Amino acid sequence: MKILSRLFILTGALALTTASHAADTTLRVLYQGNHPAIYEPMAEAFVSSQDQIDVELVHGSGNYEGIMQALLRGRIVGDVPDVSFLGFNFMRMTQDTGAGYALNDFIAAETDLDDRGYIARLSNLCRRGDDILGMPFAISMPVIYYNLDLLDAVGADTSDLSYSWDEIIDVAARVDALGDDVEGSFFSYDASGNWLLKALVESAGGTLMSEDDTEVLLDSAEGQWAFDVLNRLGDAGFANVSRSQARQAFAAGQLAILVDSSSGLNARLSSVEDRFTFGVGRFPVPHENGLLPAGGNCVVMTTDDPERQAAAWEFIKFVTSAEGQRILASNSGYVPNNRMTLQGDGEIGQRFTTDPHYQVPALTIEVAGPSYAFPGENSVRITGVIEEYMRQVLTGETEPEETLQDLKAEVEGLL
Repeated sequence: MKILSRLFILTGALALTTASHAADTTLRVLYQGNHPAIYEPMAEAFVSSQDQIDVELVHGSGNYEGIMQALLRGRIVGDVPDVSFLGFNFMRMTQDTGAGYALNDFIAAETDLDDRGYIARLSNLCRRGDDILGMPFAISMPVIYYNLDLLDAVGADTSDLSYSWDEIIDVAARVDALGDDVEGSFFSYDASGNWLLKALVESAGGTLMSEDDTEVLLDSAEGQWAFDVLNRLGDAGFANVSRSQARQAFAAGQLAILVDSSSGLNARLSSVEDRFTFGVGRFPVPHENGLLPAGGNCVVMTTDDPERQAAAWEFIKFVTSAEGQRILASNSGYVPNNRMTLQGDGEIGQRFTTDPHYQVPALTIEVAGPSYAFPGENSVRITGVIEEYMRQVLTGETEPEETLQDLKAEVEGLL
């Protein structure tokens, strides 16, 4: 099998063509380019599994915002991929712009998806109204990584990492007091789509906007509580660095608590090596009906050509099948969302059912919910505004009360 490279107009980025035979169709697949270890072996395995469809991987740059913008730019110039991996929080924009095509009829025509391990309820992560706009591919959950050696140094109980935010903040402050060479915590405020702010608010039973999208609820009781948590984390020794730098500091043993995505679990384990005792804890869910927004992406059909749609559906089924999800989980910390992979007897199934590190995100899926996105053409701008206000509160530049008043007014203006 060979992989050829060339420049592709859609993103101005690298495109990889996977081919091992003379195929009838070559699908162009837009993906997040910082995860080649997932998508390249996935494409190769799909091509090897049949002899009619080749795959051209289109390397998209940046985060999910960048991928969505690349897709929309491509639509303007008539240069659209057949399949795109789009963030859960972009399903609203996918529907509003007509960038993706509903899979309802394709799914209805399949009679044995349940027998093949597909988990029907997870399709809600890619649903808008009655339209199933994609199949969930990569699922991550908010988790908390711990340096247990630093926690032991301040006398914290590490036998059970199901801490509340009060306990997390207390431990962070005690670690931060150890000296200038260690920091208490880092909260990934810059995760795509304000993911971890949504996690705080929704875990407390709240939402960012009313159900009918007419009222901004950032200053609700749950919103005030969320920003109070950020403020207290900041006071307890927040590492005022980028997320990449925080991950490096954690790997070096200089950061006690890292609030981040379970998708990086493999990377965290690899980077830590044997430098310290590593632990993973659940993101607190204080409300009995609280949820956590799932992170990750849907695999979306973005071609409107019926023949290419048929080929795209075959690719979509493969990447969400037991084998596709095995490849995903083998090369990342994402939780497989195919039941046969997640609960099977293979190495991946054993990992997520017996390894305490991987059990945390697997169990957290029980409270997984959709990832909200603001309505309107300024949705991406709004997330950027909120991210900056989160940073200001974490770094102590502003107080929560003042921040929430200004933030609500600015978001309302953009809506």
